Amino acid sequence: MATQLKQVISAAKINTPFILVAHSIGGMHARVFNDMFPKLLSGIVLVDATPYGSDEWAYAEMSKVQPEDTEDYLSFKKQFIQRLEDPNTNTEMLNVLESVNQADNSQDFGNKPLAIIQRTIQYGTEYAPPFIPKDTVTRWDNVYRDSEHVFTSLSTNSHFIRSLSKSHFLQRPTEDLEGTLKALDWIIEQLKKGN
Repeated sequence: MATQLKQVISAAKINTPFILVAHSIGGMHARVFNDMFPKLLSGIVLVDATPYGSDEWAYAEMSKVQPEDTEDYLSFKKQFIQRLEDPNTNTEMLNVLESVNQADNSQDFGNKPLAIIQRTIQYGTEYAPPFIPKDTVTRWDNVYRDSEHVFTSLSTNSHFIRSLSKSHFLQRPTEDLEGTLKALDWIIEQLKKGN
């Protein structure tokens, strides 16, 4: 993905360095892109990016088979693992675990301005199917809630915004476009100051 993005930037003759805005799993691609082409980026905005470490945690959790697992839960686990491993079963058409590994082995953003906007997570009360055990849902929520520390540690010049929206698509006008634009404005201000 990082290589393809570089090709698009070259073909479109986009001036560099530029600010990269990445959503969801794009946060991992942003980290790999920065590692491969650090001089092309002046700043990064992560919009409800997948927290680093969450896919590994979920993969390990879904790989465990417990005697009390229901048939529905076992089917969910199988589909979840397949989505991470098989590019033909997810909308990104990627081996997600390979992307996670690339991101984990990439350098951090150094002192580049990094703005992060994350949704309010309430997976357990709103999204989790009823057959997933409550303690698993709670641990899953905690991985997301702890993402603030993980993300802000990626740059010595970072800014974190916790959106009041519960939507994954914060960049939409009906969700938290205003907060997303504030994250971008923060990056621009840092660049104007020479940070």
